Amino acid sequence: MAARLSVPYCIAAAAVDREVTQRQFQPDRYQDPMVCQVLERTEVIADAELNLLYPKLFPARVKIELESGETHEATVMYPKGDPKNPPTDAQLEDKFRDNASALLTATEADAMVRNITTLSDIADVSQLMNSLENRPPREEAAPENTNV
Repeated sequence: MAARLSVPYCIAAAAVDREVTQRQFQPDRYQDPMVCQVLERTEVIADAELNLLYPKLFPARVKIELESGETHEATVMYPKGDPKNPPTDAQLEDKFRDNASALLTATEADAMVRNITTLSDIADVSQLMNSLENRPPREEAAPENTNV
């Protein structure tokens, strides 16, 4: 759980894996030597200029300096998922599938996405609701309770 709350870890995992999903919080990722190496070099520095914009905006800036001296920088004023920076339908569906993978098979998750995206066309939602009841976690995909 600690990795999920660690901004430096999430930045390091994103830099190495180019994504932050449920997979980045599994032991093989947070113990990965490359992720650990990048984490050791990750520094969080408050930006007074950006802090003045909060709470009206929720800005963040990431600057990556490579060993070659080349730098890459990006600034966002609203995080992904904010109403002013919403995810695309495809991003939202991918996130659902990733988060549901501990409970649903890929086929079940796809069916759930279809049911939810056509919810306004469903006359009786009991089938959708019944598919959510009394489901034991899938053993092979159950997330571990780990701390970093």
